[in-house]
Amino acid sequence: MASRLNKRERIMVSAGVACVIFVVFYHISQGPLQAYRDTQAEYEDAQYALAQAQMWKADILHARSTQEALERQLSARGRRFDLFTFFNSTLAEKGLLERANISNARAGVGGIPSGDFAGVQLTLNGVSMEELIDFLHRVYASDNLILLSELAHLRPARDEQGLESQMTFFSPQG
Repeated sequence: MASRLNKRERIMVSAGVACVIFVVFYHISQGPLQAYRDTQAEYEDAQYALAQAQMWKADILHARSTQEALERQLSARGRRFDLFTFFNSTLAEKGLLERANISNARAGVGGIPSGDFAGVQLTLNGVSMEELIDFLHRVYASDNLILLSELAHLRPARDEQGLESQMTFFSPQG
C-alpha cells in the first residue's frame, strides 16, 4: 500500500495518523487520566478530613476526661465545703488571720462568674512575699478547685511593713 502512494500522499497519511494519535492521547489525558487525578485529590482531601476528625475526637475525649476529673475532684471535697471557712482556717494555719480581711464576694464582681460559684475577697496587710506565696501554695495544693480571679493590687503596705494585696477567689459550689 505504501508503494502505491506518492511522497506527498505518504506525508499526508503520516500527518493524519499523527493527528489521530495526538487526539487519542489527548482524550486519554483529559478523560481517564484526569479522573485519576481528581480521585487522587479527593483521596487526599478525605485523608485531611479524617485527620481533622481524629484531632477533634482527641480534643473532645481530653475535654471529657478533664471534665470528669474536675467532677470527681468536686465530689471528693464534699457538699459541705465552704470557701469562706476554708480561707479562715488556712489563714489561721499560716498565721495570717490577724493581718487579713476576708469577705464574701458577689457573683459578677471581681471576675466571679454567675451561677453556682462562691467567692471571697481577701485583703492582706503587712505580709512578706514568702508568706503570700506560701499561703497561695496552700490554697492551690488543697485540690478544692479554687481560682484566683482577680489580683486588684499587690504593693508595699502603707505603713511600709511588708506588702498589701487584694485578691478575689472563687470556687464552684458542691
